[in-house]
Amino acid sequence: MPKVEIHGYAIVSDNDRIADASGQTPAVLRNDADWAYFQAELNKSALTVLGRLGHEAHANPKGRLRMILSSSFSGLERRDDGWWWNPDKLPWDRAIQKVLPEGGRVAVPGGRQVFDLFSGSATAPFT
Repeated sequence: MPKVEIHGYAIVSDNDRIADASGQTPAVLRNDADWAYFQAELNKSALTVLGRLGHEAHANPKGRLRMILSSSFSGLERRDDGWWWNPDKLPWDRAIQKVLPEGGRVAVPGGRQVFDLFSGSATAPFT
């Protein structure tokens, strides 16, 4: 398998949440420098992995390749808007081999369940 680099991006708060009661990131946590850095990092990536809600909430005007996590799929499915993946049905190594057969950089901007999948657990898809 060619090399796959996974890069996570998040604003982290002391209560492990960044959304307000409406589910939105408060304006006070946003700034132009962070946004420019984040967009530049996404531009360097071959793939962006995010949850279904994040995918639906944020348009993809640059047409970046996305992998969208969803429990409603039986494994991995290519659609017009990206690759839809159910990690409970298909392991990461098989999914990423299909999506990025040449390897590359993977950006993980989250949501929380997406971060949980990629961080700190014994079943995380990287070392």
